[in-house]
Amino acid sequence: MPDIRSRVSEAEWEARVNLAAVFRLAAKHDLSDLALTHFSARIPDEPDRFLLNPYGLMFEEITASSLVKTDREGGDPLETGSPLNAVGIMLHSAVLDARPDVACTAHTHTVQGMALSSLDTELLPASQTALAFHGRVGYHDWESDETELDERERIARDIGPNGRALVLKNHGLLAAGPSIPSTWMLLHALERACASQLDAMAAAHASGNGLDMPSAEVCERTARQFDEFLARPGRDDDWSAYLELLDRDDPGYRE
Repeated sequence: MPDIRSRVSEAEWEARVNLAAVFRLAAKHDLSDLALTHFSARIPDEPDRFLLNPYGLMFEEITASSLVKTDREGGDPLETGSPLNAVGIMLHSAVLDARPDVACTAHTHTVQGMALSSLDTELLPASQTALAFHGRVGYHDWESDETELDERERIARDIGPNGRALVLKNHGLLAAGPSIPSTWMLLHALERACASQLDAMAAAHASGNGLDMPSAEVCERTARQFDEFLARPGRDDDWSAYLELLDRDDPGYRE
């Protein structure tokens, strides 16, 4: 492994450690898909470049040094020789290019995410957790497994100017946050909101009851409150607790 730490800024190294931590947390919460799917983080002092996980590593194997610095064309300034996922480059660069307010994006293929993405419905405001995403979820139709770079424009259009999540129809989910810690929080909440909705829909069908939804006013007010939470200083204060959890189990993600 190249001596990456000596070749990058302190800001980039901190982003590397935090993004590696998100991979490890996702593995702990069963949000991985073997060595597939990908998370990214904008490099703070090189905003046109971002970090992405290479092919061939499980989420529980990701370290700060194993992440690859790349750009929207898939260039690798550090020349690590690690192969990158072309779809990952396209997907994450689409959001990061279009949304300068987004620092990190996380894409998953979980059972609940794929299930919700295959239904002819949207993410409903059926739980407190889902209310955080009310009016802030985009939907992108499946196009193919092939990488067409002009799909970036459609992904950017579909997540919109204020989306904090994107449902990739018949595919999976993507969370997008203003920081790496907040993206973990959004991803965790998005996955739980999808799982909760699927359970509620199944229970409603079995019982013959409908889903009970808050009023549109309550939904929008709650979503705005979450906007304010994401914007305020100190929103990532609980991140240290997550890092302490990882450090107790295996601090190797920091390598």
